[in-house]
Amino acid sequence: MPKKILNLDETIFQAAWKLFSNDGYDNVDMKAIAKECNIAVGTLYNYYDNKRDLFLKVLDASWNNTFEKIEKVVNEDNNSDKVLESIIKILYEDIKVRRGIGSNLLKNESISKTENQNIENVIIEKIYSYVIHAINIENQYINIEYRAQKLTHIILCNIVLLARMYPEDDKANIDFLIKIVNGNLK
Repeated sequence: MPKKILNLDETIFQAAWKLFSNDGYDNVDMKAIAKECNIAVGTLYNYYDNKRDLFLKVLDASWNNTFEKIEKVVNEDNNSDKVLESIIKILYEDIKVRRGIGSNLLKNESISKTENQNIENVIIEKIYSYVIHAINIENQYINIEYRAQKLTHIILCNIVLLARMYPEDDKANIDFLIKIVNGNLK
């Protein structure tokens, strides 16, 4: 009689998250995920058709979690500086925890360039909408859309760079990013 595992989908998700984060997309296969879950590979395929689909679910869920945190801040605070600081902190912390999971998209050939670009665009547009909302709180800036676009890219690129180059200096990295953003808005 087959054993029943409660919340197997969540168990699979957590195992995939751990393996993709630690080992990278290319170094993980369905067999490794099944082993991490203590299930047969065939059971895993009952839940996910392939590694790519599971990876995309993990990536999507991780960004949705980030966006939920940002939404909470955006909906609770009316001070643009505090909202931008919170957005930067949340993005920094969550991107660092992901350990480059999203950057696997850029390197992976099983995900088409078009699909990769679509995923990136969705993430960037969502972050852009939060940045523009934060800037609009005080509605004192000229060329809001243009600045918000540039700020979104500055924030994302520098979070990845600082977290990678100075992994032990999280607070200093976040403070530095906040100064850059605040300096751009003055």
